[in-house]
Amino acid sequence: MLRHRFIITAVIALVLLSLASLVTQAAPTAPAVMSFQGYVAVNGVPFDGTGQFKFAIVNSSGTAAFWTNDGTGLSAAPFEPNGSVSLDVNGGVFNVLLGDPSLNMAPLPDSLFVQADRSLRVWFNDGTHGFQMLSPDAALATTPFAFNADRLDGMDADVFVTDGEVNSLMSAADYITMTLADTRYAAASHTQPWGSLTGVPSGLDDGDGDALAALNCADSDIPKWSAVTLTWTCAADDSGTAYTAGDGLTLAGAQFGVDATVRYRPLQRAIYRRFMGRTELIWSRRAEDVRNVTAFGMYASGDYQFARRWFGGARYDRAARAYDSALVDSSGSLVLTYWPSEFSQVRGQLRRTKYAEGVIGNEALFQFLFSIGAHGAHVF
Repeated sequence: MLRHRFIITAVIALVLLSLASLVTQAAPTAPAVMSFQGYVAVNGVPFDGTGQFKFAIVNSSGTAAFWTNDGTGLSAAPFEPNGSVSLDVNGGVFNVLLGDPSLNMAPLPDSLFVQADRSLRVWFNDGTHGFQMLSPDAALATTPFAFNADRLDGMDADVFVTDGEVNSLMSAADYITMTLADTRYAAASHTQPWGSLTGVPSGLDDGDGDALAALNCADSDIPKWSAVTLTWTCAADDSGTAYTAGDGLTLAGAQFGVDATVRYRPLQRAIYRRFMGRTELIWSRRAEDVRNVTAFGMYASGDYQFARRWFGGARYDRAARAYDSALVDSSGSLVLTYWPSEFSQVRGQLRRTKYAEGVIGNEALFQFLFSIGAHGAHVF
């Protein structure tokens, strides 16, 4: 806090201890208020009770006033307002919020502290001696961190344009051209090789130029990437579309497959021991844009009976996608099957799938099968 001492004649001595901080209210219609604290003594004795105060904010020479507590007295020195403010004083100490509407004070204008040359002038009445103007005026000073309040990155607020200045620079096309005086921001362009940059998305540094904007596709076409020519081309959207060959249209594609099954029962204890293996391999070849795509897929599974009603098994799947053989999905499964009777079956399966995009999927599957119908009695 800053201390300032006011000296009057032998009748009233006033020592003002002031802390001024401008607090802007959140609501646009609420006035700004400034906290002020002072100490009052009458004939050397701290004053207790209700005192009358008047306040004015003037320049350091006292020749101009910018605010008074009731808005009157601004036209001529000493700028004493007509109205006063009643404040409680305890042990000589009083507190007031300058501009407080609850005390019928005039609001502090936004332009009050545009200039730094501001002082507070105070009049006090103890109820006996009448109003006395305290002298000298108390200079209003800022708090340490407020020195940077009107600066941005070390630049003074005067170098920034206002809304009105921006509107005056606006062209008919609703854009403005400005020249930065600060050399820190005045560089027109920068050129940097890809190799020296970090965090570059893979889709940007892939050599294709990302020239989609240059394509002029028909309404029914979409951009498609060709891994053969390494360019974007316009092509028909064949997603979910079935084609039928007709005049002038030739569909090229072929698919081949082979499957095999192996069953095994040991010669001894063959009643509750057996194994069955299955596999299937498929090749496909299809025309895709400007290239032919060859894809391969397969699965292999095995089931083994290890008890009267229990079977265990495993399965492996691997398949390339028909439209892009570079994308391969694969999965592995473990299966456990229980036969309560020959007419019902309970099966549980755990499956882990690795998709071409790198996503891993884990699944737990449960299956219950049963048959309903007449049948002859026999041992199972």
